[in-house]
Amino acid sequence: MPTLNKLTLTLLVETDFSQLNDAPLRLVPIEAPVYDIPSPDLLLTLCAKGMTDVAMNRMHKYFDTSNMRIVVDNNGIVEHWQLIALCSNNVGHTGILLKLIGTERAQKRSAR
Repeated sequence: MPTLNKLTLTLLVETDFSQLNDAPLRLVPIEAPVYDIPSPDLLLTLCAKGMTDVAMNRMHKYFDTSNMRIVVDNNGIVEHWQLIALCSNNVGHTGILLKLIGTERAQKRSAR
């Protein structure tokens, strides 16, 4: 998404912006036109596609639609991301602002 002076934020979850300054954030561009707030399923799907397009080493694990969270495996590190806001500019570019809420090592499956 190009750098612009004006972004419109549409909050997806209740957010305390004072807690965002110490958390890793990510803006994931989405390649579909957004005219209204999409359903949680569609938002999470667009976000997963955007995350895997940007970094091919990330693999989507699962969605938590009730809490607007996505979990991905990044080379053996499981990342838990919270969808914070839908960001759009006056040119029509749209992205999803994410906050990293936790990481853990992926559990290895035992051979049977």
